[in-house]
Amino acid sequence: MENDIKLSVIMPVHNVERYLPGIIEELKRQENDAMEVVCIDDGSADGSPAVLDAIDDPHFVVIHQANAGVAAARNHGLDVARGEYLCFIDPDDHISDGYITALTNAAEAGEADLMVTDWAKCKPDGIEEKRVSGVTGGKPLTAERVLEILLHSDVILGSLWAKTYSAKLFEGNRFPAQKTSSDFIPSVTAMSRAKQVKYIPNIEYMYTADRSDSLQNSQKAQDIADSVHVHVQFEELLEQRYPSLLAAAQLDLLLARVQACIHICKSVNIPTNQKKGLYHKYAHGMMHDFGLVWGSNLPVKEKILFTITASGYYPTTLIFGLKTKLAALRQK
Repeated sequence: MENDIKLSVIMPVHNVERYLPGIIEELKRQENDAMEVVCIDDGSADGSPAVLDAIDDPHFVVIHQANAGVAAARNHGLDVARGEYLCFIDPDDHISDGYITALTNAAEAGEADLMVTDWAKCKPDGIEEKRVSGVTGGKPLTAERVLEILLHSDVILGSLWAKTYSAKLFEGNRFPAQKTSSDFIPSVTAMSRAKQVKYIPNIEYMYTADRSDSLQNSQKAQDIADSVHVHVQFEELLEQRYPSLLAAAQLDLLLARVQACIHICKSVNIPTNQKKGLYHKYAHGMMHDFGLVWGSNLPVKEKILFTITASGYYPTTLIFGLKTKLAALRQK
C-alpha cells in the first residue's frame, strides 16, 4: 500500500468524540488499498485522541498535534498526505456508501483534476438535497462553470467537502491561520486552477448543519472580518482569472457583507456597545446597491435580507430579535 496511494482523505479532529465512531465506521466500509485516511487530532481535550488511537486499520494514519486550529490541522494533513488526489471530510459529517470507492476509481482513471459530487444539508428539521446534475444543463463542467454555479446557487459551495482535488491544485495553496472561512480561498483557488472537471453521480456527502458547538455558531468580530475578507480575495481572484464572473463576484461580496451584519446582530460574543459601529462598517453604502440587488436573479429571500440589513442596525436587530423569540416559543 505504501507506494500505491491514489486518494488521501484528510480529516481534522478537535473535540468531536461523539461523532468520530460514526464517520470512522463509514470510512472503514469504503476502504481499499488505493486510499488512506489522514486524521489530524488538533489538541483535543475530550476522548477524541483515544478514539483515534484505538483504530486498528492500516489505511488510517493518526497524527496528534498541539491545538493550533483547523487550518493548521489541514496544512499538516497536506504535508503528510501521500495520495495523488485529496478528499476533505469533517468528522461530524457523513458519506454515502461507495463514496470514497467511486472517487478513488475516478482518480485512478485520471480523467479530471477536480471532481464534484452531490451533497445534502442535514438539519434538525429535515434534509435538503443538492444535485449537481440539476444545474449543469447536461453540459460538461469546466473550472469557470463550477465557479459560476458557486456564485449563482448553493449546489456547489466554496467549502472543501463534496469535492476531490488533484494534490497539485494545493501546491503553494495553504490554509490561512484564521478561525472562520479558512477553507474558502484555498478551495476556490484549487477550483480555479483545474484543467478538467468531472461530476461523479450516485454518491453523496452529508453535511451536518446547525451543530450547536460548531465554529459557525460562535461569531466574534475577527471571525466576521475574516469571513468578509475571503470574499474580497475571491473577487480579486476572479478579476484575474475569470473576469466574465466579476459582476457576480461583486454581488457575492455584497451578500457577504449582509451576512456579516446579521451575524453581528445575533452574536453573543460581540459586546453590545460595539455592535452598532461594527454593523455600520459593513452596511455602509448598501442603499446605493438597492437597484443592483432587486434587479438581479437572487432569490426573493436574499433580496429581503438585503433590504432589512440596508435599512439599518436597529431595524435589523429588532427583526432578528423577534425571529429568535418566535423560534423559542415554537419549541416550547
